[in-house]
Amino acid sequence: MGVYCFLAPLQSIVEQTSKDFTIPYLTGDSSALCHSRVKTSNIFVATYEQGVKHMETTDFDYVIIDEFHNVYTSNNYREVLASLAHLISKSKSKIIGLTGTPNNIIRELGYTIVKCEKNIRLNREVIERFTNRNGHFTAIDHIKRHGGKCLIRINSKTNLDSIKAELIETLNYDESEVLVLFSDRRVKRSPEYKSLIKEGYFPSCVKIVLVTGVIDEGVNIKDKDFDSVVFIESNTLNPRPEAIPQFFNRIRSHDINTRYYFYRRYSSKHVYIYLDEQEHYANTILTLKNWKNQFEDYSTFTGVFNNDKYFLSDNSVNKPYVAYNTTLSSFKTFTPYMLDEYLKNYNITIIRDDNFKPKVIDKSYKKSWDKDNKLEIRYL
Repeated sequence: MGVYCFLAPLQSIVEQTSKDFTIPYLTGDSSALCHSRVKTSNIFVATYEQGVKHMETTDFDYVIIDEFHNVYTSNNYREVLASLAHLISKSKSKIIGLTGTPNNIIRELGYTIVKCEKNIRLNREVIERFTNRNGHFTAIDHIKRHGGKCLIRINSKTNLDSIKAELIETLNYDESEVLVLFSDRRVKRSPEYKSLIKEGYFPSCVKIVLVTGVIDEGVNIKDKDFDSVVFIESNTLNPRPEAIPQFFNRIRSHDINTRYYFYRRYSSKHVYIYLDEQEHYANTILTLKNWKNQFEDYSTFTGVFNNDKYFLSDNSVNKPYVAYNTTLSSFKTFTPYMLDEYLKNYNITIIRDDNFKPKVIDKSYKKSWDKDNKLEIRYL
C-alpha cells in the first residue's frame, strides 16, 4: 500500500482534504501530538511548511504536491520551497505534482508532464481591456460602467481599502455590501472567509467583493449571481499568466451569465526579443555551477549569484528558482497577443475590446484618501 505525504500550500486546502477523506492533517496550528500521530499513519495531508519537517526524517513512497506550479512560479513560498526543493533533490520518494497551470519548464526540472483530460473541456471567454490607470480608478470605472454584483481582484491592499472607502462615501454602498479579503490572519479567521472556504458562498448581502490573490488557490466559489468577475493588473506590463486562469477558475459554474474581464497595462514602445527558455535555463545552471564557489560567502549579494535565491543549503543550485527566473524573463518579452495565445493553454479565450475607452473619473476622493492615509501612518 505504501506511505503517502500529500502537501498543499494553504491551511484551508489541508483542512478540507482531511475532512473529505478522513485522514490526519498538519498545519501551523497543529500540536506536537498531531505530529506524532502522523508518523504512524500511512497517509496524511500537510501544508508545505509542516510537510517539509517530516520529509527531513522520512522517506515516503510517494509525496504528492498540490498546486505544483508554486515550486517554480511563486515568491510567496520561497523560503519553504527552497527547503522543499532541496529535500526533493535528495529524496528517494516518488514525487507527483498536481497543477492546472503547467509550464514546459517542468521538464527541465526532471519531471514528466502527464495530461489528464476531462470528459468535457470548458473554455472561459474573457474580455480584455487596456488601460494604464491606477487599479483604484479602473475598479471604480468598471463598477460605474457595469454595476451589478462584482468580484474584483487587485493585488494591492491599499487599493482595496481606498476602493471600499469611495464606494461607501460617494457611491452610496452600505459597508455590509462591500467585502474585502486579503492575506491576513484576522481576515482568514473572519466568518465571511471561513464560510467561503467551507461552503463556497459569500454573504448574500454583499454586492462588491474586493480581493488580492488570496483566493487564487483553494477556494471554490459556488455563487452564480456575479454579473462580472474582474482581474485588474496595474503593477506590471507583462504579468505571469498562471494567476489569471487560477483566479477566473475559482468560479466553478460555467452555465451562468457572469462576464469575465481582464484589465491590463500597455506600452507602444515594447519590443519583443526572442528568448529560448531551454537555452536560458541551461546556461544559467552552467554559470552558477562554475562560479558558485566564488560567491559562497556572499549571502546578501543582489545579483544573479544571490545565495538566498539561487543556492540551496548544501550549496547546490536551486533549480526551481532558476526555472522561476527563466520563465519570468520569458514572459517579460511577451507581446500582448502572445499572452493572449498563451492563455489558450489554460482554456482561456481572450476577446479584445478594441472599443474600450476609460471614462473620465473624478480623482479628488482618491487623492484626499491617500493624503489622509499617509498622515495616519506618519502619526502611528
